[in-house]
Amino acid sequence: MGRRSYLSARTHESRDVAVRHLLDALCELGFVLDTRSFSGLLLVLELELPTRSLAELPERLRAIRVPLEAASEARVHALEASPEETAELVLDVNFVDGDPDRKQVVPMVPG
Repeated sequence: MGRRSYLSARTHESRDVAVRHLLDALCELGFVLDTRSFSGLLLVLELELPTRSLAELPERLRAIRVPLEAASEARVHALEASPEETAELVLDVNFVDGDPDRKQVVPMVPG
């Protein structure tokens, strides 16, 4: 596997709805390896997608109103020609109208 490529997307959609649609779309294309949430403004997703699925990624994200920024879309198109079978991606999703004071609830786990 090659090195990670970093992508950015911005949306005005509701965070809860966008995250649900985003995870559904990404899981259809490949694997979501990890997610990290930073208040209600940013979600970072680590992805592993087959190179053959990369052509669909920008359109899928536009369809759910979480479009890639222009530079990120160009990066995806450049990766399509990669000889690698899979692409490792880190996608930053910025929620423009998100809640900067949103708290992440972490359940108590014994041990």
